[in-house]
Amino acid sequence: GDKFISKGTVSNSFTLGIRGRLYTPKIENADALGLEEIDKDIRTLAERADVEGLNLEDCVWGTFLVSNLGMYPVESFNVIIPPGHSAALSIGTIQEIPVAKEGEVSVLPVCRAILTVDHRIINGNEAGEFILKLKELMEAL
Repeated sequence: GDKFISKGTVSNSFTLGIRGRLYTPKIENADALGLEEIDKDIRTLAERADVEGLNLEDCVWGTFLVSNLGMYPVESFNVIIPPGHSAALSIGTIQEIPVAKEGEVSVLPVCRAILTVDHRIINGNEAGEFILKLKELMEAL
C-alpha cells in the first residue's frame, strides 16, 4: 500500500547466479558486520545455493541490493529494486580507459556503478551523496 515498514536493521542483498538460477540472498544485520563476516556469509549462502538451493526466506525483504556483472563484458546495467528493498546498486566490469584529470591523460581502471532508489523512501540528494562517497572510497583503493 502506501505505508513503509522500518525493520530497524540493514539486510544487504546480493545477486548470485548458480546453475542457471538467479538468487538475491540477504545478509542479516550487515550494518553490524565486518567485511570478513560478510564474506563468510556470502560464501555460506553461495554454497547452500549450489548444494540445496535457497528458500524464499533467504531471498526476500532485504534492504539494499548489490548486483555485479563485472565478470562479463557488461559496462553498465540497471537492476530492478526487489520488493521490500529501498535501493539497488548495479556494478559493471572494470575497464582500462583514458581519463583526463588536471590537464593530464592517464589510462586508469574504471567501472560504472548505477544506483537505483525508491524515491518514496530515499531522496535524490541522499542518493547523490551515497554515490559520491562510494566514488571517493573506490578511488582511494
